[in-house]
Amino acid sequence: SFNDISTNTPTSWSWSFTGGTPSTSTAQNATITYNTVGTYQVSLTATNAGGSDTETKAAYITVEEEGAIDYCASKGNNVTYEWLAGVQIGDFTNNTAANGGYADFTGQVVNLAAGASVDVTLTPGFQSSTYAEYYKIWIDYNNDGDFEDAGEEVFANNASGAVSGTLTVASNASGTTRMRVTMKYNAAPTPCESFSYGEVEDYTVTFGSAPAPVANFSANATTITAGASVSFTDQSTNNPTAWAWSFDGATPSTSTTQNPTVTYNTAGTYQVSLTVSNGTGNDTETKYSYITVEAGDVTYCASKGNNSSYEWIEKIVIDGFTNTSGDNGGYQDYTNQMVNLAAGASANFTLTPGFSGSTYQEYWKIWIDYNKDGDFTDAGELVASGNGTGAISGSVNVSASASGTTRMRVTMKYNAAPTSCETFSYGEVEDYTVTFGSKDVTGIYDAVDANVSIYPQPADELIHIEMTDASNVADIKLYNMNGQLVNAAKVDNNGNGFDYDVSARSAGVYMMQIVTNDSIISKRVVIK
Repeated sequence: SFNDISTNTPTSWSWSFTGGTPSTSTAQNATITYNTVGTYQVSLTATNAGGSDTETKAAYITVEEEGAIDYCASKGNNVTYEWLAGVQIGDFTNNTAANGGYADFTGQVVNLAAGASVDVTLTPGFQSSTYAEYYKIWIDYNNDGDFEDAGEEVFANNASGAVSGTLTVASNASGTTRMRVTMKYNAAPTPCESFSYGEVEDYTVTFGSAPAPVANFSANATTITAGASVSFTDQSTNNPTAWAWSFDGATPSTSTTQNPTVTYNTAGTYQVSLTVSNGTGNDTETKYSYITVEAGDVTYCASKGNNSSYEWIEKIVIDGFTNTSGDNGGYQDYTNQMVNLAAGASANFTLTPGFSGSTYQEYWKIWIDYNKDGDFTDAGELVASGNGTGAISGSVNVSASASGTTRMRVTMKYNAAPTSCETFSYGEVEDYTVTFGSKDVTGIYDAVDANVSIYPQPADELIHIEMTDASNVADIKLYNMNGQLVNAAKVDNNGNGFDYDVSARSAGVYMMQIVTNDSIISKRVVIK
């Protein structure tokens, strides 16, 4: 029973009783009960209209055992041939010679964390020959003087040599109690028996808070083709009880299961993050550029003008890109030319027709395959249209979510609006590769491009890349002429450049995108 003796007439009271039941009170004079042996502090905050004051008395209440707990006896009657020579549990180790069949080591304290998984190694000693030994460990969690309650047998194993494994400490374990370790020849022991050969040792065990988890994970694959799934395995330590995953670019994008499986549908390089937690704390592991998703084969529909002798696409200008072509027979594949556009920006264009004689009414359209699915029919993929007997101009509002590299189609059709996949009488179609960067870097491609050199060209095994800025860390992405990502890597430029392995790539023309210091550099690469 606690009596308030505060001065200056307090009007309210807030008590805190560590180890007591109840653990708090707002009564002026409180009575509580202590059920667990230990030494505890008491705190009182008294308040009136003038303010508050707190008095804390550390180590104020000492709770002793009502009486000594009488544990059952257990021992091996003969240790001439075998005995318990070593006990290692977590950070605790005790190595001994034979102790007559029983040893009271309760003067030695084994510190365990509630809820933790703890490594165990038990080692026998033999006079000469080795024998099959059975081991068990019990912990009297509820301090009732026996080892018979559910969950109190925490370890069992057998072998003719040392045994190893783990024991999992009860998550609600607290205070101090007894632990019994038994080694018995040729049969599983019980906690309260005398047996022919072997040994028993008793220890004191005390419980602290479980350690906070440390996050880690792995994936069954880190390079996949678009549309494939990846299974992730939690490898966190210290027994987390909750998991929060975040998957950039995946479906689903989050998960709370311990070992999730997700699907990646879009080519690119993505990070994965895992936050684990338990009652003590949490930890996060993020793996950057961890999953590389390569595009599968994409086949685009054909489109062309059957006759381009009267009219054709003479020139296109989009943002800083220009291509003057002339009559190309109704269709031309220019996917070896890269059009750089800024995601979220407005790109001005001018489309110019060519005529062999008279001028005609021409209809134009531009499509961009933003989602890289091999067609131009999705919402927002028709980005510009117009008509006239001469050059037309306008602007393309590039999707803010555009990323990577894909295909752009420009169509000019005589006297009627074209569709993206048709063969028509008069006019022409041209296809290009388009790559998307940040809005902030629009217009700096040519200036930065001079700071990068790539050789040899053509290459068969290695391409050497040099950047004049020795501080650069670069993301390198290699695209084929269908706009498909075929490889991605992160490199650290050390001032001497670096080698990029292309030995696994098929012969052909590729586009290499180098992202560094908020700049995007696109280079044409030929592999033989």
